[in-house]
Amino acid sequence: MPQALPAYQTTEMQGAQAIGAWQRWMSSLYGLETDVYGDAQFTARLGTFALGRMGMTKIEAHRHRVRRTSATMVSHQTDFLKIVAPWQGHATVCQQGREAKGGSGQWTIYDTTQEYEVLNPEWSEHLIITLPKSRLQSPGRAFEDLMGGYVGGAQGVSRIALDVMRGMYAEY
Repeated sequence: MPQALPAYQTTEMQGAQAIGAWQRWMSSLYGLETDVYGDAQFTARLGTFALGRMGMTKIEAHRHRVRRTSATMVSHQTDFLKIVAPWQGHATVCQQGREAKGGSGQWTIYDTTQEYEVLNPEWSEHLIITLPKSRLQSPGRAFEDLMGGYVGGAQGVSRIALDVMRGMYAEY
């Protein structure tokens, strides 16, 4: 049975209060820096649950960016690979000098043990999956070249994976 974590939302907040709450949540929950492109208004909803060491999060939010820097890595250590699978809007993942943009029906993957930035330049609804990196690593399994990259989602195995991720979230 999944373990539901608290839902966070800024729908009852205005302006700087909502932006400040969002920044605190991103920092305390994920060790991320965030901004809202200088906008004065911001609304967001964040719901998450855990299935063992795997996490599933649905984010609905106005435009924003999140960054994991060397400074935030010191204060908030993680051992996860993250997948962002947009339902609406776009997400651009920047990591290791690569940039991958994904929209509805697509997904990208990145490594939270390294610096990264995710740009969400418009209102978005995303499914975020966290997978324990250490459980996936083994000799001969090199996935570093995928990090910060576009995986797909339109056809083949990447489409099956996207359908499974969304189906799992819908079950809970």
